Amino acid sequence: MIQNPKQTQNRFLRGGNPFPTRELPVGAIARLGQGMLYDLALSPDNEYLVVATGIGVWWYKLATMSPVDLWNTGHGGISVLSFSDDGKWLATAGNDGCVKVWDVSRRACITQIERWVKNNQLTRQDRISRIAFSPDSQQLAVSGMNDYIVDVWHPETGEHLAKINADHQVELWQYCALVHPITFSPDGQLLACLSPHGENTPDGPEAESISVWDVSSGTRVASLTKYPSGYLWESFCFSPCGESFVASGDVDDKLQAWDTNSWKKIRTYPDYGADRMVPSYSAEGVLHAAAVYDSINTITVWDIEHNKKIYTSENIAEPVSFQLRNGKQLALVSSHEISVLSPDTQQRVASSHSHASGNILSSLVFSNAGKTVTAAHWYDSIWHWDIAAPSHAPIVFKPGGIKYYVYASTEGKIYTLSLIGEGKKTINVWEVGTPDSLIAECELKESPTYRALAFAPENHLLSYGDDKGRLHVLDLQSGKEIYTDRLHRCAVVTVKFSPDEQLLASTGALVPDFRLRDIKRKEDISGPLNDRIQRAIAFSPCGTLMAANTQEEILLWDLTQRQIQLVIPKPERWTYQGFWHEILAYSPCGRYLASGSCWVRGMENSLVLLWEIVNGKNIATFEGHTSSITALTFSENSKLLASASYDGTILLWDLKPYL
Repeated sequence: MIQNPKQTQNRFLRGGNPFPTRELPVGAIARLGQGMLYDLALSPDNEYLVVATGIGVWWYKLATMSPVDLWNTGHGGISVLSFSDDGKWLATAGNDGCVKVWDVSRRACITQIERWVKNNQLTRQDRISRIAFSPDSQQLAVSGMNDYIVDVWHPETGEHLAKINADHQVELWQYCALVHPITFSPDGQLLACLSPHGENTPDGPEAESISVWDVSSGTRVASLTKYPSGYLWESFCFSPCGESFVASGDVDDKLQAWDTNSWKKIRTYPDYGADRMVPSYSAEGVLHAAAVYDSINTITVWDIEHNKKIYTSENIAEPVSFQLRNGKQLALVSSHEISVLSPDTQQRVASSHSHASGNILSSLVFSNAGKTVTAAHWYDSIWHWDIAAPSHAPIVFKPGGIKYYVYASTEGKIYTLSLIGEGKKTINVWEVGTPDSLIAECELKESPTYRALAFAPENHLLSYGDDKGRLHVLDLQSGKEIYTDRLHRCAVVTVKFSPDEQLLASTGALVPDFRLRDIKRKEDISGPLNDRIQRAIAFSPCGTLMAANTQEEILLWDLTQRQIQLVIPKPERWTYQGFWHEILAYSPCGRYLASGSCWVRGMENSLVLLWEIVNGKNIATFEGHTSSITALTFSENSKLLASASYDGTILLWDLKPYL
């Protein structure tokens, strides 16, 4: 489906904030964070660096690396972007399969293309991997993460020009996050991409080959190499003269070159011990490459042809995305910094940011009497936000390890849990404050592979569920495991202690798979929810009620009477497919329940709903997140609600008008 929107792009509020911000949705008083990081690109005029995020496209002034604009690019967030060589157009794409072409000077979307086709046999053709303009800006190629199809459109008219790999209807269910690089030859006649090779298996094809296609005729002119599928290919590029083609990937020879006349491999270049090598030709036709050393947080740019080091950028923590342009200029965004390195001055211009760097906001709590919000980023760190200054950068606490969670005790203390150590066999518990202090260190028998963790601060208990369906409960004071039982059919995805810390609720990945266990007696508590609950569970503050979700409704279970007290059905206006709500949270006063939805195709934004417990009435609906809700929490006085999302932001909702 092709659209040519006439409405120009809305401008954004600047005010007196240190950086521009998207207009807040109705009911929200603040947005914390600049959105999840995905991709970046340098503008051809060398004036700007643009960054693709979960809430839109950020524009940074290159000279100062300061943010100057934010484009609201629509629902689903932006995961990949690319400039045309003349700088006239910017193409963006997200997880919804929608590709948009923007007129940069007017900040207007001129073409919108839906790659996904309803009822197509490639039902998951919506995730975009790479987009690339031809050098003359007359063609736009798009590859997907879940298939090998490459579509080519005219960027201004939206006319479909070609479909590459059209005969290879292979859908990648297992390898759904692989990069499928694409590139045009200098004359725009050839397109290089990946193609399946051999028979298809449940995990994908037997092998992949780098293929070169004639775009106008749709014929393959070369098949350059063959590797087992699943290798990570970084990028492809042609030399400016078009006589050489270079590919880089996670293979034995990270950097390889072919002659485009004979399509024979002419050279294999050294990888300098790097984890990744990304090639780029200079305007003079000299091959350079950025060598990424993940273990020492370093990127070195090499003149490959002359075996000469150009410059090195050190202390780059967890690079998310980078671009080597014209063989020399390196732009990169890491977990907490955006920077550009110039080969002429040998200087690095950098600035800090509050973008989330590929890490889920796993949990959040209000702290400091409701003045701050503390959020855990699953694989990154703990962020403390000042609600009174939402545009200011957060205070970051990184105690080491991975898989962070935050919890608030009844006394208002904040705790964070993380998995650390060689082999990752230790779970540490920290009290977050000034200074942060380690209060427990628990050695485990084996390295846990879990997605669910719970903490009971009063009784110093810790519970986690692993990928084998086992539920573990540990005493942090003694460091001993109280018990381990396999309660679920497969991976445990949710674990929650009741407020009195006597009960433990858990759910499995194969829904419905719910268990409620009495911790002291080590006995299951049976009830009407065991064969109905999906994934979301929440205990009321008094501990007598438990809310849980099913595919069609939210249920309130009276734990004393062991019966369902209230059923909240899915609203009739809810027409989207998939899970309804997967996140639930009770207000501290016990009168309200908040639920957060998944984002699915067709939704403009994910929804946060507020319900009255006494009658199940929906008294407020908030929308503003561009992706699924991952966490919800109320302030101590129940007048504020914080919601976190895969889009990498936290929204604060004012509940006073509805209470």
